[in-house]
Amino acid sequence: MATLIDQYSALDHKLGMEGSGAVTAAPSWANPQDVRRLNAYFVLSGYYENAARVFLDDDDEDKKNSWREYGDPWTIVQRISAGILGSNPNIGIAGADVALPLDL
Repeated sequence: MATLIDQYSALDHKLGMEGSGAVTAAPSWANPQDVRRLNAYFVLSGYYENAARVFLDDDDEDKKNSWREYGDPWTIVQRISAGILGSNPNIGIAGADVALPLDL
């Protein structure tokens, strides 16, 4: 099988990204091109909720249960968002203030 390089490649080391096995987010009826994206969302939510140990590629359940993830992902998301958007983000759309013609 050829190596797949895409925006989800950084998560390939996690169990479930291949789209098979017990740990998968994609339902059986999902389009094949969407399975990888759905599984990536599932893995990312595990990181976000400090539950990424579920996706460890290890059959030892005791090891998975003893794995601890430290930190607060929400704080990291908030700090990065504040750094990018600033303290008072504004969304502006060019041309939104122009009146539309009445004779459509």
